[in-house]
Amino acid sequence: MDPIEKRVPFVLTELPFQERKIILTSVVTSVKLRMAIVQKKLEQARTKLGEFEAKYKCTFDQLEKGFPEGASLEHHEDYVEWGFWYDVYKESEAILDTYCFFLGEGK
Repeated sequence: MDPIEKRVPFVLTELPFQERKIILTSVVTSVKLRMAIVQKKLEQARTKLGEFEAKYKCTFDQLEKGFPEGASLEHHEDYVEWGFWYDVYKESEAILDTYCFFLGEGK
């Protein structure tokens, strides 16, 4: 079976122009809707990261390089949650970059 990236363009070329236009317009609309959802997730992650950075007066990267010995349970729990939001942030940024590339837009 051919990978989807080979089959989809081929199938689209088989459609009449007006049908291709409708399909591509639908795809662009869907991508823009997803971008809005991912952007909200990115903003939520930024907010959470900012809260942790203010509380610990460092970035997540800095904390990972020097996690304090003898840290409290709260510190460990925050570290896990902070790591989660850091991953959400990084993943959301990557998704938005890909969608922007797909749409031919800059950031």
